[in-house]
Amino acid sequence: MDIKNTKEWAFRREDDYNKNERNAYDWERDGIMRKCIPTFLFRASPVLVTFIQLIDMRLILLMKAIGRIKEFKHVSAF
Repeated sequence: MDIKNTKEWAFRREDDYNKNERNAYDWERDGIMRKCIPTFLFRASPVLVTFIQLIDMRLILLMKAIGRIKEFKHVSAF
C-alpha cells in the first residue's frame, strides 16, 4: 500500500517484533480490500487497481479513527 510515513512508521519494526500470533492479519499493512473482494480484480487494469487502493486507504484511515475513538477515555493510550 502507498501510505505516507507517519509517526506509526517509526515504530513499525518494534510492532513487528512484538506481534502476537493471535493477530495474524495486519490490516494496516496488508489492506482491508484484499480480504473483501476477489483477487482477480487486483490483476485487472491499473486504473481499477488504483481506485481499489484509494478506497482501501480510506477504509484504513476510517478504522484507525474508530480505534482512536474506542480508546478516547484512555489518556495514556495516545
